[in-house]
Amino acid sequence: MLNDTIRHVFEKHSTRYDILFGSYYDDDYEQDKHYFVWLKSGNAGPTFVWTAGDSVRIPYASEKSQIGMADLTGILNEIKTAFPGSILSLTGLGEYSNYL
Repeated sequence: MLNDTIRHVFEKHSTRYDILFGSYYDDDYEQDKHYFVWLKSGNAGPTFVWTAGDSVRIPYASEKSQIGMADLTGILNEIKTAFPGSILSLTGLGEYSNYL
């Protein structure tokens, strides 16, 4: 997989999200990884990294990225839709399933 980054802007539930989505090869773990950065403050923001094509557990991702579950559910669902194959499924949604 090539190292690349794409800027992706979208609106969901009356919130505008400006994210950088990218991928890279992790030599230590010998696997492709995906990441996003939420450009929440314009030039910087919280980040989350996962193994390409894996399921993402929302509570875990929220804890690691320090992004609220509602925002994170919307962001990851958009990534799953806009970039097919990047995320197998989103799990642990609970009451946040209405943010899909």
